[in-house]
Amino acid sequence: MWLVLFVFVALAGAGAYRIVRQRRRTAAERWLHDMSRGGQRLAPRPIYLPADVVSMMSRFGRYEFGASDGSVDGGQVWTQLQAPLLPLAQHDPARLASALAERVLPVGGWAVVGAMRTIVELLASDFSHPARDALFDAGLAVLRSRGVPAIMLNGYEWRYWLARHPGDEPWLVGRPVPTPEQAPVRELDADEVRPVVRSSADRDANLIYVERCPDGGYRSVVDARESDEDANRGRWEGVRAPTLPLLYQAIAVSFQVPTYWHDPELAPYFPLPEPRWDP
Repeated sequence: MWLVLFVFVALAGAGAYRIVRQRRRTAAERWLHDMSRGGQRLAPRPIYLPADVVSMMSRFGRYEFGASDGSVDGGQVWTQLQAPLLPLAQHDPARLASALAERVLPVGGWAVVGAMRTIVELLASDFSHPARDALFDAGLAVLRSRGVPAIMLNGYEWRYWLARHPGDEPWLVGRPVPTPEQAPVRELDADEVRPVVRSSADRDANLIYVERCPDGGYRSVVDARESDEDANRGRWEGVRAPTLPLLYQAIAVSFQVPTYWHDPELAPYFPLPEPRWDP
């Protein structure tokens, strides 16, 4: 009799213990428990790409390279073109890369460039996946075909290019440097400070002037904001050269492609033509 009662109490206690333990399970444990038993009650909702993701990526790619049509304000780029992809990036990075590649590779163009930049923006720097490589291969091919200079690539893109092309293949082939006879430059007056470059149409665009050095030769002078946070403008010396044509050449090479505005005599010294920014 006592043995039967002891067994009954022990079984009841074990059942109560199991109930307490079950109540103390975390949400993750309950989900794993339900899934192991074939349940579907707590299965996570699937996360999909937005329906207009191709358009989003195209707009983002153009914005990143300064070719935007103005349809997206700089302050809205994150909320409109990147934040909607963040849940999938955090939940399943490989799925994001694969889904982007599946949607944009058949379309090509700026959509591929935008997807390539999105991978860099939203995923870890050491993320590795075949879809990521496919996006980088296609995105860099688009930029090369449009004549975008290498100085506009970010570090991830440039390192990827070098790893894929370890030989002597150049990113782009520039035209030969003209001789001073082929591209003459007007001599500066004694105290002349000549504007030669305006980087963009923005009111606070960088400006470059050229002038004579007090100790001989010529130099460029940069006029720009002190920093992104400080709107005050400052001036500082850029590069020096013994002749004015050599100084023009150094300035043009630093930009690679024609700037928003430039001295007409600077034009022959840009090694590359204006990139194609069309959609």
